Formats: sequence, structure tokens, C-alpha cells
Amino acid sequence: MMSRALRMKLPISKEVLKPNLINYGNHNKFVTKSTNNMKYYPDRGTKVLTPLKEGDKVYYKKTPSSSWMPAEITKVGPSPRSFIVTSPEGIDYRRNRHHILKPNSTNDEPNNTQEKKDLDESVLQENTVIFMDAC
Repeated sequence: MMSRALRMKLPISKEVLKPNLINYGNHNKFVTKSTNNMKYYPDRGTKVLTPLKEGDKVYYKKTPSSSWMPAEITKVGPSPRSFIVTSPEGIDYRRNRHHILKPNSTNDEPNNTQEKKDLDESVLQENTVIFMDAC
């Protein structure tokens, strides 16, 4: 407090107890640099999602574990990353941008099931053990 160490019963030099002036210009640079450094590491694995607008044909997940289903953006939602999507049955759902997939072209369909099959096959190959008769 008051830019000096607190007094305590442990032996300490008198120099530590004298107040030091802080250069706030250097301090602000240090704080800015450390804040940017802290922000860098969580941001490494992020990606910028393509912006969506009303009328876009998209795919959405009805539940987080369900497969992708076609829909259309009918309204940009009340919160920053939410959208109102209309399913082919005419039901409106409010979904976060994380649960909406915009295809690269109109013919693209998400191949969630194909990726899952490939993953299952690779896991099966890794876990397969060949038993041989030891005669």
C-alpha cells in the first residue's frame, strides 16, 4: 500500500520499506502487453464464422447431438449470435451461430454421418487384435 511493502515482524532491509514512485506510462504499457498476451492463447483455436443474413439457406441442429437438417434464416436474432431459422415444416427455431452451418455452395450437404463412419472404422482398425493359436 502507498507503493511500499508492509511492515512485519520478519527481519527486512530498510530499503524495501521506502516508497518507490511508479512510472504510470511504463506500467500501462506493461498491463497492455500482458493483457494482449493473455488474450493470444485462448484465441489460437478460434475461427471467424461466415456472416449470415435473412434468406440464407443453412443447416441447423435441432439438438446439439442431432444431425444437420436444412433450414432458412428468417430473422437475425435478438442477441448478437442468435438467429431464427425456419425448418421445411414451417417451424421456427432460435439457434446460436454455433449450431448453424452455412454450406459453401448450394449443392453441399454436411457429411456428418460420413465423417462419423470414417472415424468408427479407424477406431475399429486400431482396436482390432488378431488372436493366433499357440500350439
